[in-house]
Amino acid sequence: MSWLKQVFGSLHWRELVRRKALCVVAFQMLGSLAYASGDSGFQSIAYVHVEGGSFVTIQAHTPFNNPDGCGNSLYVMLQSTTAGFSTIFAQVLAVQAAGNPIDFWLVGCASTPWGFTVPIAVTSTG
Repeated sequence: MSWLKQVFGSLHWRELVRRKALCVVAFQMLGSLAYASGDSGFQSIAYVHVEGGSFVTIQAHTPFNNPDGCGNSLYVMLQSTTAGFSTIFAQVLAVQAAGNPIDFWLVGCASTPWGFTVPIAVTSTG
């Protein structure tokens, strides 16, 4: 047991462990600032706007949850580059036609042509 105290009790090892712990905490904090991501909450769809084929904005009757603090949470954006875009878009249209609510997983914010940012939807549950 004394060799453990000798090795890990030395000033060199304590300083090394302290530095690594600070780096781990810093990287975790910076990583969480990039994207908070989270659930939009179930909302009914008021409008679906197709914007030149590159993205779709989905407007709710009441604001979606806004985990990343985007400028406007009444909308979410579905980008055409998102994996499963066609499937999610079809689900959005079906849910809107049926008058049912839908839920999205949101990751980050995207700029709109109207001068504000909106949450980016990457998956949906309807």
